[in-house]
Amino acid sequence: LDNTISAPSACLMLELLYLSFTTTTLTTATTTTTTAHTSPSVTVVDDDDDPRLRDNSNYDHFLLCTDGLLAAMAVINSTIATYAHPERIVFHVITDTHTRIALRTWFRITANSTTNRQHTPAAGSGALLHIQAFEG
Repeated sequence: LDNTISAPSACLMLELLYLSFTTTTLTTATTTTTTAHTSPSVTVVDDDDDPRLRDNSNYDHFLLCTDGLLAAMAVINSTIATYAHPERIVFHVITDTHTRIALRTWFRITANSTTNRQHTPAAGSGALLHIQAFEG
């Protein structure tokens, strides 16, 4: 059996995850603050030559090697939410092609959502996310 998942299927799963995420936010907004349910501010860096990816004096670098979409999202979100200076974080994620597509899509969707925009810090004050695919 082929255990791979197609990119359209991965995108569909992300859309379902996002709908579930936003539904939870809207449902619980009446009893708690929405900020507890929104994703922390993350900027996806596509340029491998971006100097921030190699700057050790101004940024704290974390390496995450995984093919687990939900695990990666949980680690990234909880680290940013609890880190003293989230604007100093650079995540270097090494994963497979399908998880790379899904992670990039997820963080771009949540970064552009109206719910997230109301509660995230100003542009440039969030963590950086650099995702590379590795097929071995």
